[in-house]
Formats: sequence, structure tokens, C-alpha cells
Amino acid sequence: MLPGMPETATANTVGSQEMANLFVDWYFGDHHSVLQNFSCVGEGATRACFLAGDGVVYKMETDPLEGQSETEWENYLSIHDCLPAGWSVPVMQMYYVPFNGTELPIIAAEYITGTPLPFVENDPTFWEKVERECDRFNKLFDLLDVWDYNVCVRDDGTLCVLDLGL
Repeated sequence: MLPGMPETATANTVGSQEMANLFVDWYFGDHHSVLQNFSCVGEGATRACFLAGDGVVYKMETDPLEGQSETEWENYLSIHDCLPAGWSVPVMQMYYVPFNGTELPIIAAEYITGTPLPFVENDPTFWEKVERECDRFNKLFDLLDVWDYNVCVRDDGTLCVLDLGL
């Protein structure tokens, strides 16, 4: 854990240390074991995300030295309770799992139902608005990676940022 960073968020928590441990065991072990309840929901440049049987998404860095999970946790703690109207983020929790003499940072996140922005509509004016809103969000919170593939539209119309790692 980073010095000075709280281990838990101040509001809701999601996931569990036990499931984070099982996830790491499953990921680095036998993918065909009894823990077949993890399914890949996405991979980025440095992390993979899996939906677990408990209904929680677990994110793990493919290169633990990258530090993106710690960055996402810091960003979440900074912004989760001061989002602009019309925006949301999943409830998140950081867990540290012992592995090969180190601790792997695992982000557990609420599974969001909704429509990924790339599948919402094809109207060019819609995409101009999306680009403007994502740019505004990035500037407001000093982020780099809020763009259409990291945002979905919840069923209530709220835009939800799925990745706060950069």
C-alpha cells in the first residue's frame, strides 16, 4: 500500500479479500480449476478485468510494476464523492494479495450494467458532445484516460467512468 493512502473507501465497499486472493490464485494457477467462475470482461494495455462469481469485477495489472491500480485507487478516493451531475463511477475497493514475495494490488469494482458508449448511437453530434464531456471530465480531475471506451451509459442515463487508472 502507498504511504498515507487509506486502505478502504469512506463509504461503501465491494468485493472481499478472500475473493481477491482466490482471483490471484486462479489467474496464476490452473484456469480450469474449480474456480471457473471468473470470466474476462476486458483487457487494456496494462490490466485485465474479470467478473467473479460474487458479481464483482476484479482488476489486476499484467505488469505489477506499472502502478496503475494504485493510481486508480488514489483517483477513486479523490473523486468518488464529488462527481459532476450526470456522472458516476463504480464503487471500488483496493485489496493487496501476497504473491511471490510481494503484494499484488487488486481493484474490486462494482459491476456496471449499461451500454458502452461506442454502441450507443452513430449521430456525429452525439460523438462531438461525448468527446467534449470526456475532455471536460479529464481536465476537471487531471485524468488522461476518460474516453468513449472507458465510459458506459447506465440504465438511468448517467455516464459511468469504468477506468480511472490514468
